[in-house]
Amino acid sequence: MATENLRFSRDGGRLALAGELDLEGLGDLVREVTAFNGAPLEFDLSELTMVDSSGIAVLLQVKRERPNTRIVGAGPAIRQLFRLVGVETLLLDDEQ
Repeated sequence: MATENLRFSRDGGRLALAGELDLEGLGDLVREVTAFNGAPLEFDLSELTMVDSSGIAVLLQVKRERPNTRIVGAGPAIRQLFRLVGVETLLLDDEQ
């Protein structure tokens, strides 16, 4: 089964993630976050199709280390996953 690679697009302080956030793409994500040099950061998850446990762990770590980080735009499947594993309120900053 082929995976859909994680892709990024930046617009100011907004980092849009598309595709699958899994172990394979974590190094790229960490490099993208590091490039923000502590500046306020907003993740847009609206084009994210899948997140595994390693992706959730990195998002939690970013929120812990950079409390000014916002995570918005999660679609229904990603939001449901976050809810099922008990991290929805820890990660998501928009209401639906």
